Amino acid sequence: MELTIIGSGTGMPSKTRAYPCTLVKIKDKHLVFDTGTGPLRQLYDLKVIYTF
Repeated sequence: MELTIIGSGTGMPSKTRAYPCTLVKIKDKHLVFDTGTGPLRQLYDLKVIYTF
């Protein structure tokens, strides 16, 4: 199991900080918790999600 903090959160909206988000990877499965627009961008950068 691998745990990745995608966003650590921010009290105010920010262009440089993502909202809270945690990625849990178990074998070839990915579980994402508390996602929003900032973490989605970071998940794309990590190649966890793809666009078509």
